Amino acid sequence: MEALHDFENPQTFEPARLSRRVLRSLQDLLRGERAAGRAFVVRKVENSAPQWRFCLVIVERAKGLGQPDAQTGGPSCASASTCRAPSW
Repeated sequence: MEALHDFENPQTFEPARLSRRVLRSLQDLLRGERAAGRAFVVRKVENSAPQWRFCLVIVERAKGLGQPDAQTGGPSCASASTCRAPSW
């Protein structure tokens, strides 16, 4: 089981192959989230633990929302004329 939590070595992922019924609660949760765009569910494959399923949900940010700027925490600048220095 600990092999599934090891992310330091090279990783192997495959489609999770979960049924719609299993994914229904996740779909409902993501539909209500404005910031969520596309989502992917993948399964981490580990030969030393073939009986375990370790699934990861990868969620892309919605394209309609601006990406926060790492330095100011605000929307990223589209052009130099619209950028403002942080008001600290």
